[in-house]
Amino acid sequence: MNLDVQKVSAIGAKYQTYLLTPSPLKDSFGEVMHGKDMLDYFAPDYLKKHKLINRTAEGRGTVYFFNFGDIEVVLRHYYRGGLIAKLVKDKFVFAGIQNTRAFRELAILEHLHKKGVNVPRPIAAKVRVLGLSYQCDIMTELIADAKELHECLLDKGVTEDIWHKVGEEIKKLHSAQACHYDLNVKNVLITKRNEVVLLDFDSCELKQGESWKSKNIDRFKRSLRKQAAKYENYAFSEDKWAILLNAYSD
Repeated sequence: MNLDVQKVSAIGAKYQTYLLTPSPLKDSFGEVMHGKDMLDYFAPDYLKKHKLINRTAEGRGTVYFFNFGDIEVVLRHYYRGGLIAKLVKDKFVFAGIQNTRAFRELAILEHLHKKGVNVPRPIAAKVRVLGLSYQCDIMTELIADAKELHECLLDKGVTEDIWHKVGEEIKKLHSAQACHYDLNVKNVLITKRNEVVLLDFDSCELKQGESWKSKNIDRFKRSLRKQAAKYENYAFSEDKWAILLNAYSD
């Protein structure tokens, strides 16, 4: 999977900085933007100073939502999880640009976007390398006016048509040979236009063959059952799963 990679470090800089994009970015006049022109948009202090931030959300770190040209985008920094995060918050071992988390996720998103899978459109990523370690950020287009499938099932549930669309979208994902290792009910969005969008491709890779696909969709079912066991009125049942599975199998 190829991305456009620009080295944008200043001469003598301590860090080596790279900008990754699916294709060369162009400004409003159709001219190709140099990577240095994009770097400011990866700096929260710059976004705050110029009052570009529409809102933020908290998770492992702060996620920023702001307008970039004529679209609204999401900026997310990569953090470690688990026990190691207490020692190393946001640095990873560098083994080449193509092996960075930002490169892999941006490339997977671009691959799926081209295959017609409903995923956030990839915009750009930044990788900053110092010696044997790196830090990185990713920018994607916001999926507007959407709720997690999990939130919908906590409320009134969703229609049979939505269950059918979820099955179709997972089938499209697997037809593109993408294995989503964190495929769960919280990584599926339902928009106000009743579109189904899949999220969170940091834990995803392209795989050959077919045998892994049934295990992957079983993982999704386990996530639904887990939430149904936790919440008394969770709007999931085996008949809803049958609708999803029929759509996936068609």
